[in-house]
Amino acid sequence: MIFDARRSYSTKVEDKLLKLYARRMKLNLKQLKSDIHMISLLRNLRILGNWVQLYNAGKPKYLKVFRKNTWAQIFKHVEYLRLWDLREIFMEIYNKTS
Repeated sequence: MIFDARRSYSTKVEDKLLKLYARRMKLNLKQLKSDIHMISLLRNLRILGNWVQLYNAGKPKYLKVFRKNTWAQIFKHVEYLRLWDLREIFMEIYNKTS
């Protein structure tokens, strides 16, 4: 997965990989991007929950190391999918938990 909480790529690299994959698999690029962003949003929300569980279990390093990038991924997907209401809710959660 190119949208992962533990690594990040430039927008240029992400676009290039998605275009290449869509072309090779003969998929509609717009639909592929929408699907990838939705799946990646759900995945990163689950990952954030895992970091919080580990933090509560006395293992704070994961949340400390990956919190910022996980939220960046979540906001990237929310923006792409134009989920404005979720963006507002997530921003409030992000600000209260920083």
